[in-house]
Amino acid sequence: MADDYDYMPEDDIIDYDPDQYLVNENEEGGINLEDLFISAESSGDPVAEYYQIIELENDNSTGCIWSYKSYEKLCLIFVKNRNIKNFKQKFEKLIELYTRVDEYERSETIRNIIFTLNDEIDKEIVIDLLRFMIEKLKEKDVVRAVMDTGLQFARTLLNLGRIEELGGLLQELLDYMDLMNLNDEIYKSIRLELLVMKIQHCNLVKNFKEIKRLYKEAYKLNLDQIINDSRLSAIIKEEGGKFNLKSKEYDLALENFKSAFHDYEHSGNNRAVILLKYAILSMIITRNKKNIISPDEAKPYLSDPKLNSMLELLAAYEEMDIIKINHIWNEKILKFEDDSFILENSNMILHNIRFNYICNKLKAYRICRFLSLEKVQLIF
Repeated sequence: MADDYDYMPEDDIIDYDPDQYLVNENEEGGINLEDLFISAESSGDPVAEYYQIIELENDNSTGCIWSYKSYEKLCLIFVKNRNIKNFKQKFEKLIELYTRVDEYERSETIRNIIFTLNDEIDKEIVIDLLRFMIEKLKEKDVVRAVMDTGLQFARTLLNLGRIEELGGLLQELLDYMDLMNLNDEIYKSIRLELLVMKIQHCNLVKNFKEIKRLYKEAYKLNLDQIINDSRLSAIIKEEGGKFNLKSKEYDLALENFKSAFHDYEHSGNNRAVILLKYAILSMIITRNKKNIISPDEAKPYLSDPKLNSMLELLAAYEEMDIIKINHIWNEKILKFEDDSFILENSNMILHNIRFNYICNKLKAYRICRFLSLEKVQLIF
């Protein structure tokens, strides 16, 4: 026996295509939502066009893909126009349809919104909208989108120097990952980047006890990655080197800074030259006279005047020319150097230089009485 479809009058047959737009084959032209969507962006009033598409699909189709795409476009328009209220309203509508589209569409949506937010000059707006997005995504248990948005939010806070907010967000995201038991390869890479930012945060707030635990976890997780990210490896080693220096593990600091330099160089990151300066300072502290890089490796960075000042300081230190050392430090480094880590450690560096200078001079004397490292009284 034929099924009911065979007895349906031919004039009443409605066909839905794979893209879920309505086509009535017996009606002149039909309703093609895809064409409407494509033409909407170049129309005089795209907002009205997207609203029309949403209404047409709601009235004539069981699908939602063009409504979803239209809500996404509206969100992007409202971000660009700084229409925060309408963005939040349409984002909530978008999230209602979120689970009805495939993973690719969902990922593209979050990427597109974040990309548009990156162009926003007013970072307070960015912070407000990213926080709003995370809360709404959590309500729908859209785990991947929560983590992608959270990761971008954390990067934004780090770049803006919003240290207190960053610490709270990182802990919130790491706790969320533990709660949702997110352990596959995709989430491991996200966790690694969160841990790296957490290490950076701890170094900034001088929570050195926590750094040690985080560093071990991040280092192990990075080794387990199928595809190693040299940028993250560089940050892990840079932050590890800073921790080593604070802990007076000077040889380990030098080793980490050297490795970080090579990783930054491999990833084409301009922090390579900064890590080269950190390595030079570590060499001075450890009294290490081995070449940390070959002349060919150093050549691309020799045009940097701050690096050249460090190299001059190293050469003067090796010669133990205290007058030259003081001149380079006072006239070239302190006047022009703006790296907070170098300036923070300037007292330790100068202390080490003076101490080693004195030790060399002591060989000629029977007794030495120290009044200070700046003024030394020598007795024959």
